[in-house]
Amino acid sequence: MKSKLWLSVLATLTALFLALWLASPARGQATILGGANRVLDPASVVNRQGEIAVSGGDSVALYTVPAGKWLLMTDLEAAWTFGGVPSLAEKLGVTTTTKREAFLNQAYHSKIGLAFRPGSQVLLREISFNNLSFTYSFTGYLVNP
Repeated sequence: MKSKLWLSVLATLTALFLALWLASPARGQATILGGANRVLDPASVVNRQGEIAVSGGDSVALYTVPAGKWLLMTDLEAAWTFGGVPSLAEKLGVTTTTKREAFLNQAYHSKIGLAFRPGSQVLLREISFNNLSFTYSFTGYLVNP
Protein backbone atom coordinates (compact mmCIF):
# COMPACT_ATOMS: atom_id res chain seq x y z
CA MET A 1 0.00 0.00 0.00
CA LYS A 2 2.82 2.42 0.90
CA SER A 3 4.65 1.75 -2.36
CA LYS A 4 1.53 2.60 -4.40
CA LEU A 5 1.13 5.85 -2.44
CA TRP A 6 4.79 6.77 -3.04
CA LEU A 7 4.48 5.98 -6.74
CA SER A 8 1.37 8.15 -6.95
CA VAL A 9 3.11 11.04 -5.17
CA LEU A 10 6.22 10.65 -7.34
CA ALA A 11 4.15 10.64 -10.54
CA THR A 12 2.25 13.77 -9.43
CA LEU A 13 5.46 15.64 -8.54
CA THR A 14 7.10 14.60 -11.83
CA ALA A 15 4.10 15.83 -13.82
CA LEU A 16 4.10 19.15 -11.90
CA PHE A 17 7.84 19.64 -12.46
CA LEU A 18 7.48 18.89 -16.17
CA ALA A 19 4.55 21.32 -16.54
CA LEU A 20 6.47 24.13 -14.78
CA TRP A 21 9.62 23.46 -16.81
CA LEU A 22 7.69 23.57 -20.10
CA ALA A 23 5.95 26.81 -19.10
CA SER A 24 9.16 28.65 -18.16
CA PRO A 25 10.83 31.12 -20.57
CA ALA A 26 13.28 29.56 -22.99
CA ARG A 27 16.85 30.75 -23.32
CA GLY A 28 17.05 33.99 -25.29
CA GLN A 29 13.59 35.04 -24.21
CA ALA A 30 12.67 37.78 -21.79
CA THR A 31 9.61 37.92 -19.60
CA ILE A 32 7.71 41.12 -20.39
CA LEU A 33 5.00 42.76 -18.28
CA GLY A 34 1.93 40.55 -18.09
CA GLY A 35 4.00 37.36 -18.20
CA ALA A 36 4.13 37.10 -22.01
CA ASN A 37 7.38 35.81 -23.47
CA ARG A 38 9.07 37.52 -26.36
CA VAL A 39 12.26 36.63 -28.19
CA LEU A 40 14.61 39.63 -28.17
CA ASP A 41 15.98 40.67 -31.52
CA PRO A 42 19.66 41.62 -31.08
CA ALA A 43 18.94 44.83 -33.03
CA SER A 44 16.49 45.88 -30.29
CA VAL A 45 19.13 45.85 -27.54
CA VAL A 46 20.33 49.32 -26.51
CA ASN A 47 23.72 49.63 -24.83
CA ARG A 48 25.17 53.11 -24.29
CA GLN A 49 28.09 54.36 -22.28
CA GLY A 50 30.01 57.56 -21.96
CA GLU A 51 31.37 60.37 -19.86
CA ILE A 52 29.81 63.81 -19.85
CA ALA A 53 30.06 67.09 -17.97
CA VAL A 54 26.87 68.85 -16.89
CA SER A 55 26.71 72.39 -15.56
CA GLY A 56 24.71 72.98 -12.41
CA GLY A 57 20.97 72.88 -13.08
CA ASP A 58 21.36 71.75 -16.72
CA SER A 59 20.43 68.51 -18.45
CA VAL A 60 21.90 66.40 -21.26
CA ALA A 61 20.16 63.82 -23.48
CA LEU A 62 21.81 60.40 -23.15
CA TYR A 63 19.56 58.70 -25.73
CA THR A 64 16.54 59.44 -27.92
CA VAL A 65 13.99 56.64 -28.12
CA PRO A 66 12.93 55.92 -31.72
CA ALA A 67 9.35 56.81 -32.67
CA GLY A 68 7.09 53.78 -32.50
CA LYS A 69 9.21 51.95 -29.88
CA TRP A 70 9.38 51.92 -26.08
CA LEU A 71 12.74 51.71 -24.31
CA LEU A 72 12.85 49.47 -21.25
CA MET A 73 16.06 50.37 -19.38
CA THR A 74 17.07 47.33 -17.35
CA ASP A 75 20.54 48.30 -16.09
CA LEU A 76 22.28 51.55 -15.19
CA GLU A 77 25.76 51.87 -13.74
CA ALA A 78 27.00 55.36 -12.93
CA ALA A 79 29.73 57.27 -11.13
CA TRP A 80 30.29 61.01 -10.79
CA THR A 81 32.39 63.71 -9.17
CA PHE A 82 32.39 67.45 -8.45
CA GLY A 83 29.55 67.43 -5.92
CA GLY A 84 26.61 67.49 -8.31
CA VAL A 85 23.48 65.39 -7.78
CA PRO A 86 22.22 63.49 -10.85
CA SER A 87 18.64 62.72 -11.77
CA LEU A 88 17.48 60.43 -14.55
CA ALA A 89 14.40 61.70 -16.39
CA GLU A 90 12.28 61.26 -19.49
CA LYS A 91 11.49 64.26 -21.68
CA LEU A 92 8.64 64.04 -24.17
CA GLY A 93 7.70 67.34 -25.78
CA VAL A 94 7.65 69.92 -22.97
CA THR A 95 6.94 67.35 -20.23
CA THR A 96 9.82 66.04 -18.12
CA THR A 97 9.19 63.06 -15.83
CA THR A 98 11.73 62.01 -13.18
CA LYS A 99 12.55 58.29 -13.28
CA ARG A 100 15.30 58.13 -10.63
CA GLU A 101 16.47 61.01 -8.49
CA ALA A 102 19.57 61.45 -6.32
CA PHE A 103 20.55 57.82 -6.73
CA LEU A 104 23.95 58.35 -5.08
CA ASN A 105 26.20 55.92 -6.99
CA GLN A 106 23.73 53.04 -6.60
CA ALA A 107 23.45 50.80 -9.64
CA TYR A 108 19.99 50.03 -11.02
CA HIS A 109 19.16 46.49 -12.18
CA SER A 110 15.64 45.28 -13.00
CA LYS A 111 14.04 42.47 -15.00
CA ILE A 112 11.13 44.78 -15.82
CA GLY A 113 13.02 48.03 -16.38
CA LEU A 114 12.26 51.74 -16.44
CA ALA A 115 9.92 52.56 -19.34
CA PHE A 116 10.63 55.48 -21.68
CA ARG A 117 7.93 56.40 -24.21
CA PRO A 118 8.32 56.44 -28.00
CA GLY A 119 10.08 59.60 -29.22
CA SER A 120 11.19 60.64 -25.73
CA GLN A 121 14.69 61.53 -24.56
CA VAL A 122 16.53 59.85 -21.70
CA LEU A 123 17.88 62.84 -19.77
CA LEU A 124 20.58 63.22 -17.18
CA ARG A 125 19.74 66.27 -15.09
CA GLU A 126 21.89 67.96 -12.45
CA ILE A 127 19.50 68.99 -9.64
CA SER A 128 21.73 70.57 -6.97
CA PHE A 129 23.06 73.44 -9.15
CA ASN A 130 26.65 72.16 -8.83
CA ASN A 131 28.84 71.04 -11.73
CA LEU A 132 28.82 67.32 -12.42
CA SER A 133 31.20 64.98 -14.23
CA PHE A 134 29.21 61.82 -14.97
CA THR A 135 30.34 58.40 -16.27
CA TYR A 136 27.55 56.01 -17.21
CA SER A 137 26.66 52.75 -18.85
CA PHE A 138 23.08 51.67 -19.46
CA THR A 139 21.43 48.72 -21.13
CA GLY A 140 17.86 48.09 -22.18
CA TYR A 141 15.79 47.02 -25.13
CA LEU A 142 13.26 48.46 -27.53
CA VAL A 143 9.76 47.01 -27.82
CA ASN A 144 6.70 47.83 -29.90
CA PRO A 145 3.86 49.48 -28.00
